[in-house]
Amino acid sequence: VNGFLATHYERVCGNKGYSHDYFSNNRVVILRKERIARNSNRMLGRSNDRQGVHQHGHYNPKAMINIGFHDCDYIANEIGASFWNNAFRDWYRPLELHVPCRDPVDLFLSMCNYQEVEFTCQADFNEEVNKCLLHNNRFNRAQLTQPNIDLKCFRSP
Repeated sequence: VNGFLATHYERVCGNKGYSHDYFSNNRVVILRKERIARNSNRMLGRSNDRQGVHQHGHYNPKAMINIGFHDCDYIANEIGASFWNNAFRDWYRPLELHVPCRDPVDLFLSMCNYQEVEFTCQADFNEEVNKCLLHNNRFNRAQLTQPNIDLKCFRSP
């Protein structure tokens, strides 16, 4: 979602792109594609439609903090809860975090999948469960309980 929004709207920031970067990056890529198409069409005598551009890489959290969020109305980052607490705990405006509402079992299995824990489906699966819970740092309600951070639950189709 972040990449799509950043390519179509202003003031979008996140680990998959910033609006201002997409604008300048897309312009360079489009011009390069047009030049290549013109040159190849001249030689081949064919026409070539321009394709959509989605070329930008991911930002790491330190780079995002260095760039800053002062000009952002929408911020996306698929990372642990500590990022939000550290980056926005004392921010000058309220922050509304949208987190997915999921069935608890589905959420737990998603966390296991993220950590690449493989379930053997044996009668005793305590070891697999413990592996999933060992490094659970993606969601921490205590870190997100701040005066200027509101949690909102959303359901996706």
